[in-house]
Amino acid sequence: YDAANKEWLIPKPNYLEAFPYYMELLYSDYSTQRRIINLQLEHVSPIFAKEFLDSIIREGDKVLREFDMQVSIDSLEYLNVELAETKLLNIKSSINQMILSQMQTKMTTQLGYNYVVKVIDPPFIPLKPYRPNRRFIVMLTTLCGLVFGIALVLMRQYIGFNIPKQT
Repeated sequence: YDAANKEWLIPKPNYLEAFPYYMELLYSDYSTQRRIINLQLEHVSPIFAKEFLDSIIREGDKVLREFDMQVSIDSLEYLNVELAETKLLNIKSSINQMILSQMQTKMTTQLGYNYVVKVIDPPFIPLKPYRPNRRFIVMLTTLCGLVFGIALVLMRQYIGFNIPKQT
C-alpha cells in the first residue's frame, strides 16, 4: 500500500487473505474454571493492537447481543400466537411466564455496552516496549563478538606457528 498516493500496489487483499496473518498476532486462552477469556495481540504498533482488541471485544459482544435479541423476538412472536390459541388457564399461565422471561432477555440485550463480555482488564497501550528485548540483543551480540574474537586470535596464533619461515 502506497500511503502517499493512497493506492494499492498489489491487488487489494480481502479478509480471507488477511485472516491467517492476524491469527498469528492474536493469542487467546480460555480458563474453564474461572470462565475468563484472555486475549493478547502483539503488533508493531501498540495503538493498532489496542484498537484491534477493542474492536474484537465490541464486535463479539454485538454479534451475541443481536443473536439473543433475534431469538427473543422470534420467541415472543411464537408465544403470543400460542397464547391467543390456548384456552387452558394453566397453559396460559406458563406461556405468560415464558413471555416474561423473553421480555427480560430482550430488555437486557438493549441495555448496556457489555452484554455477554464483561471486560476485567481493558486493552491498553503499554508504557514500555515489550519486544524486541534490546538488553538481551546487546548482551548476546557482545558475547558472540567476544567468542568470535578469541577464536580468531587463537586461530591466528596456531596457524601462525605452523607456517614455515622463508629464508
